[in-house]
Amino acid sequence: MVNEPLWPTVMKIIERNPDGFIGAGVLLACVAAYYLLKL
Repeated sequence: MVNEPLWPTVMKIIERNPDGFIGAGVLLACVAAYYLLKL
């Protein structure tokens, strides 16, 4: 699972800049790839 403290930060970014939703998706994809590589 993704670290829980990460979600409020992502939500704040999306609320502050709705256009940043795509950027948040890219960020989450990078985080997912990071965790997969760490396994």
